[in-house]
Amino acid sequence: SPTSPSGQKEPPEGEKPQGKKVAGLETEHLVAAPGRSGSRREVRRKPRCTRLPLKSLSGACAACAFFVFAALAAYWAWSIATGNVFERISLEGVDADAVCNDGRPAAYYRKLRFGARAWFIFLEGGGWCWDTNSCAQRGYRHISDASLGNFMVASQGILAPGSPVGDFNLVYLPYCSSDAHMGDVGAEQNVAGRPFRGARIVRAAIRHVAEAGGLRAGDLVVFGGVSAGARGAMVHIDALVPSGTLPEGVRLFGYLDSPYYVEMSPLHDLNDVEHSVKLQTKEVVKLMRNEEVLGFGGLCPLNEAWKCAFGEHRMPLLKTPFLMVASMYDWYQLAVQQGAHCCPFPEPRGDFLRWADEFANRTRAGMTRLPQVRSGHSGLLGTTCYDHALSQWASFVRETTLGVSMQDALEQSLWSFTRRDGTPMPNVVDTCRHFHCGPG
Repeated sequence: SPTSPSGQKEPPEGEKPQGKKVAGLETEHLVAAPGRSGSRREVRRKPRCTRLPLKSLSGACAACAFFVFAALAAYWAWSIATGNVFERISLEGVDADAVCNDGRPAAYYRKLRFGARAWFIFLEGGGWCWDTNSCAQRGYRHISDASLGNFMVASQGILAPGSPVGDFNLVYLPYCSSDAHMGDVGAEQNVAGRPFRGARIVRAAIRHVAEAGGLRAGDLVVFGGVSAGARGAMVHIDALVPSGTLPEGVRLFGYLDSPYYVEMSPLHDLNDVEHSVKLQTKEVVKLMRNEEVLGFGGLCPLNEAWKCAFGEHRMPLLKTPFLMVASMYDWYQLAVQQGAHCCPFPEPRGDFLRWADEFANRTRAGMTRLPQVRSGHSGLLGTTCYDHALSQWASFVRETTLGVSMQDALEQSLWSFTRRDGTPMPNVVDTCRHFHCGPG
């Protein structure tokens, strides 16, 4: 009998679950495929953004501590009972150079399923550093994974049960290299005096889990991440098979949440590296000397290496099909380039909002012109919410754009990619034109 992307047997033809259909830019709602009775069911959901934290709570009493602790304990127990549980695998003995910024062996987490022939490999995000000072300011969790436990639980978001990839073989790479998973230099090879081995960690972990789980030609592999992890996946995805990291013949698809950096002058003439993602990217390449990783095998023929790590320039070059999720009011980029985080926003408020609208217009124009999206080769979910990299959280299901969630978009992308039955890739871009609107 036929099998699903995860390798599980499907029910007979008359009993197959119906795939969702998400239309293109003009979409106003989701329409499910015909049911067994031949009728059509419209699913209307109010598109929404996550509420901004405009007010904060203060003055919590000590007497509440017990109830908070009890609630956290109950939540943890519920997570273990209902979530996917991953085991930690050290790369010590796999590759001596696959180390975190602190020089200790890196590790990855996995949940392997017997007989499953589909894989989801996910790179964690978490910013980066570009010189001695910025690297010295990185928190311990960002330079080492030594504090992580032997197990990890995912009870919400893209890694949880119920996700379109939730029953795949799951691989999670914690981020401890501060290089967006793109570096491969030792501590003695850069002025910051620490190893940047993110690219080597990615390759070592994938090769190790592929051997352990029997990954082979014909398997479906979804490779991606969020934020710095998405930018790293953007750089690596076309090189995974040519480099021998993945075997020939795999069916490779990308899931990239918030990789799309755009060139934009900072607000209020903040022209230092700290307030420019463009300058940061240039300095990262200079510090880590990762030109070979960025342009592996001629995959990025751009005339300046930093552009190969920058979404606006690199995304149009990708050959592997993908789904890109991005906000036109990307919280991280706006926060870096405006010099302040919400809330409150910088004053005068009108100047900030006009600048944010200009940023959104540039992002919208670039995303919608991606050749892979225009041709139907790849998918796009573009929101106007003021957020960034939410795939690991409940927003993966709850936050919608024109009625379409990240989960919906990924589900249809995988259906389109694996079935080849004429189902289009999702191309959903919010139509509202002001900050954090999201009303569709």
